[in-house]
Amino acid sequence: MVQNKKVKKIQGPEYLIGFLQRFYELLVTHSGLELGFYDLINQYKLISFKKLASLKNCSEKLVYSWCNAALAIGHLKLENNNYSLSSWTKNYLCKDSTSYLGFLLQNIDDFFFLYQTLKERFDGNFPPLKGSHAINIVKGIAPLANFLGPLLREEIPKLKEKCELLDLGCGLGSYLVSLAKSNPQLYGTGIEGGWGSEVVNEARKYIKQNNMESRIRIIKSDILKFETEQKFDVIFMSGFIQAFQKEDVTSILKNSYNWLNDQGVIAIQENLISENKLSPQFNVLFDFYLNLESPNAGLYSYQELYAMLKEAGFIEIKKYYILFGLAHVIAKKEI
Repeated sequence: MVQNKKVKKIQGPEYLIGFLQRFYELLVTHSGLELGFYDLINQYKLISFKKLASLKNCSEKLVYSWCNAALAIGHLKLENNNYSLSSWTKNYLCKDSTSYLGFLLQNIDDFFFLYQTLKERFDGNFPPLKGSHAINIVKGIAPLANFLGPLLREEIPKLKEKCELLDLGCGLGSYLVSLAKSNPQLYGTGIEGGWGSEVVNEARKYIKQNNMESRIRIIKSDILKFETEQKFDVIFMSGFIQAFQKEDVTSILKNSYNWLNDQGVIAIQENLISENKLSPQFNVLFDFYLNLESPNAGLYSYQELYAMLKEAGFIEIKKYYILFGLAHVIAKKEI
């Protein structure tokens, strides 16, 4: 029996003040990304707030206030009344940086849709999400493929060889594109249906923009009804099983087993939560967000996922912790 882990109680008003400060920091960061301030400052190296306001056709007073706020949280440096970027900002908030992570805040506006419907959701009524919300989410997380694709290639050698890849819940198709670009012998199929036609259309545009139409196809289908005679070498799913209840996940995994070639591999990229649902903290908070978004959504523990994979027939189940609370769970089809 799993013992409930005691969570340290946070006391004093400083916690709420700190929480409010983090919200303001998020507002400053999102403003800098949305309005392109970070990239423009990076371009000029040193720039006054007046010049920045003029180039962006913005209020001088508001730009001055933003610069000082960004300076206060360490995003900017000040030298002779001119602002420059800190090394951290240059690495993670400028779009031309190889370690750019600003895209993680791209869909922050959509959180407010949840705020506006909290009472309805807690009452058991879940207003449908807009197509634009879904598109913002898949576009916001798509760049992660550039970070995590190389890890998958190291964990699954088959991705470096002649390979048929199936991506369930492919979103924009970013993993298919990333992996296909690094291996000319890889051909991919993406299944998307849960987000609706809007995301499927965006995915097909993305495939076309990357000149991958001859090697990657996107199929619109409800995964619970999807059928195929084709066999695949690797089946991949990212942030996918969190949208389904356990019985549906088990069904999807059993179907995936049948869709794989002998010695085929399944790779599941997910946020995993502890058995007692109390850690890690980021994943516990994310689990609450998912439950707010959909009555069927929620995170699984590694023990739950392991049991479902075993039930589906998979062997050699391995877990790799990566980043942002994510893990790779990789298993093989029994011969």
